[in-house]
Amino acid sequence: MRQITIFFIFIVHCAVASALDFTAICFDHQQVNEDLYYTDGTEFRRLVLRESRRSLPGETKLDESHLFRLYVKNQSLEPDALPFLVAGAVEVDPQLNRILLVVSPDTDAGNTSLRLTVIEDDYTTFPGGSFRFINLSGQKLGILLGDEKVLIPNQEMKTIRANLDDGNYVQVQLVGKTGFVYQSTWYAKSTSRELIVLMPGDDGESVRLSMFNDKIRF
Repeated sequence: MRQITIFFIFIVHCAVASALDFTAICFDHQQVNEDLYYTDGTEFRRLVLRESRRSLPGETKLDESHLFRLYVKNQSLEPDALPFLVAGAVEVDPQLNRILLVVSPDTDAGNTSLRLTVIEDDYTTFPGGSFRFINLSGQKLGILLGDEKVLIPNQEMKTIRANLDDGNYVQVQLVGKTGFVYQSTWYAKSTSRELIVLMPGDDGESVRLSMFNDKIRF
């Protein structure tokens, strides 16, 4: 059983708490297999991470610390034990009102907690009909999406809006240091958007894609 680094932090309810819409993703469900919870400001709610999909939308309220926290149930049988314990926390820019939360394991000195990464997820900067690429492949990649051509350095992110004037299908090619590493045809809709995480393949030269679709909700 994995050991979780615990932070004893009480939930603070205050009048200046700001609402935050979010969804969450996880790249490896086998490494993050505890039942996770968040608070909507009044009660704890379960966060269900789904394979190759975003979680269902949630809303939380941030206090003056601007920390987004994920919790696990406390297994202690002590009568005065807290019901939930913090498994991971991350600071959120108070100017953001919609985020994508990336949940991953964080190992330090033999103890395992959760690493939370915040990605701005507003419909203005990431609108329907768009493809957002996050390059974690370890190499610079060239992307050809329809008529658009962009370079994405490692550890950077680019958003490309598809031209839907010629239909809903767009040609996609990824070019790495060894040449073409991916070619396909993707379907685009003005009412949905696609997050693509680019990671190293097993041979260290190829590129593996994880895609997370999101329907626009108003």
